[in-house]
Amino acid sequence: MSHAPLSATPDVDLDINTTLRLMQEQIQQQQAFIQRQQDLLQQQQARIQQLEASSGEQDGKVVRKNPQATTLKLYQELLDVYPAIGEPKFFASELPEKHG
Repeated sequence: MSHAPLSATPDVDLDINTTLRLMQEQIQQQQAFIQRQQDLLQQQQARIQQLEASSGEQDGKVVRKNPQATTLKLYQELLDVYPAIGEPKFFASELPEKHG
């Protein structure tokens, strides 16, 4: 019994093409996800700047600070150091179990 080389087998070629197509789709999805994350980050930073601008200053000293700006800034700094905090499942372990 003689075996044809693998590359001559149509099934293998089909599998390779399918795999390549799936990999390309996955890469496109990842790129779209990254783009969404960057957009969200820009929105968040713009919001922080907006909130900080609404903090009152007098003679260069902060008279009152908008607590939301501080909270968002701290959260952003946490995300920079520990990105997993941004994942919904991160806090899921802290929530009480729901019994149905």
